[in-house]
Amino acid sequence: MNNDGTRGLNRIAILFLVAFLGFVPLACDDSKGTSPSSEEIETKFGIGLASVIAAEGVPDSVLAFLSQDGVVTDTLRLDPAKRTEAGVVRFPVNAQEGAKLLLVYRIYKNGDIVAMGQVSWVSGEAPFIPRPNLAPRIAITGKENAIVRRGHPFVLRASSSDSEKALRSLMVDWNGDGVLDDSVVPPKGLDSVRIVWNDPGRYAVAAWVRDDQGMRRRDTLSVLVVPAAQIAISADTTVSLGDTAQVLVSMKYDDPAQSGS
Repeated sequence: MNNDGTRGLNRIAILFLVAFLGFVPLACDDSKGTSPSSEEIETKFGIGLASVIAAEGVPDSVLAFLSQDGVVTDTLRLDPAKRTEAGVVRFPVNAQEGAKLLLVYRIYKNGDIVAMGQVSWVSGEAPFIPRPNLAPRIAITGKENAIVRRGHPFVLRASSSDSEKALRSLMVDWNGDGVLDDSVVPPKGLDSVRIVWNDPGRYAVAAWVRDDQGMRRRDTLSVLVVPAAQIAISADTTVSLGDTAQVLVSMKYDDPAQSGS
């Protein structure tokens, strides 16, 4: 091979070597400069209990569900006794930086959900903490000595209220079977619902009031329905005998469930 051919091969070899040596350092620099995109950071969060404590007293527990980017990652059980002076229960949340977080929580008192709420934010940013939605209130009036003759109307009277002024419906179960038999939509705050029982016996009545976010609360009443012949006029207790008449009577009868009409 002549000198020109040798010099040509040398030039090609040098070009390949330069290209190779230039490529390798670039690849190494790239790998060294890469940072993980799923780094977890701690976000401190809190649930405000002040409005709940003012309305219900200190709750028994708080149950919260945390989701990141639409996937539930944590179930948190919080102790209201560990609240701050401002009534806030604080806890840390480990989440991927920049993840979309959603916290849904329920606040319990005596086994009932008395408040609930939710908040969404982006990990690494300060979350907006809304006021919890308190359950509406209901109270059945005239519970004492709720007695009525069979075939005569009984009137249930219930008062209801909601701190957000968002009552949606009042529902009544007349016989304790869990089926809602009557409703008032929307309730006015002081409502009456009427029923006539034809069979003597004791009836477990329940009334629920619900708000626009699905929160509800109930009250109960036990009503005794008796045959007309088993009532004697006296001065012991109040009995509803129809739409307008109420008298004081003493109850002298056998168990209605065991007697006929």
